[in-house]
Amino acid sequence: MKKIILTGIGLFGGLLTFGQAHINTLTPSPIWSSEAAFLNPSYLKNNHRISINIAPLMGMNFNLKNNFISAGGIIKLLKQVDSGQVQSFAPVHELMDNLQEQNSVETATDLTLLHIGFKIGKPQKALNFGLSIRQHIYANATLNDDFFRLIYNGNKQFAGKTIALNPLVSAMAYTDIGIAASKTFNISKFQITPAVRVKYLLGEASVHSKGTQLNLFTQEDGEYLELTGQVKGQAGGALDFDKLIKGETDSLFDYKDIAKALGKGVGIDLGGNVTYKNISLSLGLVDIGSITYSKKNAVSISSSNPVVRWDGYDIVGSQEGVDYEGQLPSLDSLKLTTEAQEFTTALGAKLTFNGNFGLIEKKDKKGNPYYRHNFGLSYIQGFNNQYNSSSDPYISVYYLFNIKNNFTIGANFNHFRTINDLGANIGWRLAGLKMALGTNSLIGAFGLDYTKQADVFLYLGIGF
Repeated sequence: MKKIILTGIGLFGGLLTFGQAHINTLTPSPIWSSEAAFLNPSYLKNNHRISINIAPLMGMNFNLKNNFISAGGIIKLLKQVDSGQVQSFAPVHELMDNLQEQNSVETATDLTLLHIGFKIGKPQKALNFGLSIRQHIYANATLNDDFFRLIYNGNKQFAGKTIALNPLVSAMAYTDIGIAASKTFNISKFQITPAVRVKYLLGEASVHSKGTQLNLFTQEDGEYLELTGQVKGQAGGALDFDKLIKGETDSLFDYKDIAKALGKGVGIDLGGNVTYKNISLSLGLVDIGSITYSKKNAVSISSSNPVVRWDGYDIVGSQEGVDYEGQLPSLDSLKLTTEAQEFTTALGAKLTFNGNFGLIEKKDKKGNPYYRHNFGLSYIQGFNNQYNSSSDPYISVYYLFNIKNNFTIGANFNHFRTINDLGANIGWRLAGLKMALGTNSLIGAFGLDYTKQADVFLYLGIGF
């Protein structure tokens, strides 16, 4: 009987290379309101008369989350995989002891390369506009608990049983070019601000495994393994699909004819804000839209062999003192094929909400009202687990202190899936230069073994 050792646990951590729109920006600060407008375009009303971001003076959001292992544990796993030596099984044990039924990793990076915000008309009746160019890189992966148990403990635990292995992996890189507008209406004692942003989308690359369904059966006496089901997915953009199928990751992008390789699409963001005295409620629906890749730059990926049987193999876990020999039988027997095929992929649409309660009203030098103390709740809810969207809510309860609309400092408690963390942010405006820094993973500063996320928000711009 040939034995195969699987060390794929660390490979899942290897997906953690990319970040999400930062929930901190939903707190009402004029310093970063132009960034908040990407989660709800009605925040344009909080901008200075003119607000400008041009790289390197730009906004950046980076976020990485998972629901089953600490950030420190992932780093230790990756170091061991990279070195090829096992110094300690502690990070593996941490992973196995904290498995969920569905184990997910999601990451997102958003870069505001250009944003010009301006107002037309008198301050209280102004039309607010925003022109923007942004770059996005997203990845999302979900694997069930049996997948990890197979990797670590081997297949003998499943003797005489069939287990489902249905990995869901998606990744996307795209640029959006947008124009936004908002207008505030005074109705009785209420201020109502509807807003909209329209975006032209250029997809550099998209790939997903939606539709993949695999089942692994281990014969009771271990005489054979049988894999049934189908690998199914789609990919488009400036990707080298041959390398993708072979599992190669070096030089995966092909830029020879990138203009023709780009996907095209249209997106829209909707938002609104209602303010009554010192209470403000904001609701947004963002990233509605899709990108289409033509037949010339897209493929459908599928396996043509519905049943694969391996005789005389025994999968064993990567545990202490395990001897092994041989290699995992080639997955070429799945007969993965690609076929040129147009496909359309939706963006990760999200619902956003912010409720703010202000205390001690003040006015800045230009007569703009603000509140010295702000208490509130921010909420982001996706509709599916794809790209930078999650069907689980992301919640933040915060406090923000504002001095003369030129300096803000705040803190929050945030929750996502199995993550409970603390956040902090600071922003200031000096001679027209606006700067801000924030994080939702403050606990990680005391040690990466205490948090399951890495998170940072950076903003540099000009406002006057």
